[in-house]
Amino acid sequence: GCRLGVPILPADINASRREYRVERVESGPDAGKLGIRLPLSGLGGVSAAEATRLVKGQPYASIAELRDRARLTDARVRRLAKLGVFDSLHREAVRRGSQADLVSHLAQLAARSPRREGPMDGQLSLELGDGRAAQPFR
Repeated sequence: GCRLGVPILPADINASRREYRVERVESGPDAGKLGIRLPLSGLGGVSAAEATRLVKGQPYASIAELRDRARLTDARVRRLAKLGVFDSLHREAVRRGSQADLVSHLAQLAARSPRREGPMDGQLSLELGDGRAAQPFR
């Protein structure tokens, strides 16, 4: 979009910071112009701490890398995908499919993620001192 002739650049997982910033538009009809990049902290539901972790971990090559370094929940990752924040990571996939395809894929991955109820094979239990074993961390 454009406001008063100034291109407004979307939030992007590798280009956005915590605050709005001015940057040169690299491609498209506004190439070469100065534009305003939307911040990660301006996205609905992203806390200040999450925005800080996201920026600190940049650049990201994949969503898996982002989840590991920024410590985001699956729900937050799906929300960011719906907002288009990962489009630059998946330019080829976005050209072939759509943002909805990416969101659907993330939801399918989350649904298939196994939840363990007990200890993993080879995992020792940790006594809490009251005769009970600690429950698995979730």
